[in-house]
Amino acid sequence: MPRRGKGEGSIFQRKDGRWAAFVTVGYGPDGKQRKKWVYGSTRREVAEKLARLLPKAGYAVLPATPRFTLGQWLAHWSEERARSKGLRPATVANYRQYMRHLEPLAHLPLARLTPLALRQRFAELAHLYPSVRGHLYQFLRAALRDALRLGLIESNPMDAVDPPKGSRVRPARAWRPEQAARFLEVARSHRLYPMFHLMLTTHSRQPPSIWARLFGLLGPAFAKRPRGLCSVSATGLGRAQASRPSGRAAF
Repeated sequence: MPRRGKGEGSIFQRKDGRWAAFVTVGYGPDGKQRKKWVYGSTRREVAEKLARLLPKAGYAVLPATPRFTLGQWLAHWSEERARSKGLRPATVANYRQYMRHLEPLAHLPLARLTPLALRQRFAELAHLYPSVRGHLYQFLRAALRDALRLGLIESNPMDAVDPPKGSRVRPARAWRPEQAARFLEVARSHRLYPMFHLMLTTHSRQPPSIWARLFGLLGPAFAKRPRGLCSVSATGLGRAQASRPSGRAAF
């Protein structure tokens, strides 16, 4: 079977001599791919039809470049994924963080990206939390899988890279009201009880660095404050965004 050209996607010649191509546009209830097909008598004819089909199917037309590097592809893929799937700002921020973790490999052309180089990079990131390495693994594998589907690479090097150990992400589960009440009952005598109570009753999701500052309030200075008084001396500026949970977190 003749090789497909770079950037032509899934183009191939059938046994009857005609050329065909397809793009995946989604998945059915049974988990099987839903595809759109185009046909023609020549490779060029099918490639032109495929080029017109890709934007309609939600695929971006790749910028012309002789050497698509990993960094260029990840930036392009992340941008198009955010646009087409309406990703949450937090997810987009995570994508940028993953790309920073992969900066030592960003200069490599996609065609020269090897499983050995990827394994070495993941070994260098062993200091990260297992969940972070797991998300990074899935991010890179998905990006290179789409590069393969679009004909930018001949194989996905991530297929030869094992998932990081301990990287399986478990969905977060909130306590039921009775569980939260039981926790506060047991923790009532703890010196950090005011903080626990504040977090649970205000639905606070501040990062640990913010709560670390609260520890000072629970020291000698906290004892001088009027009982029951909590003051907020700084606020975050930005737009509130509402979104539905996705993936395994959607329970």
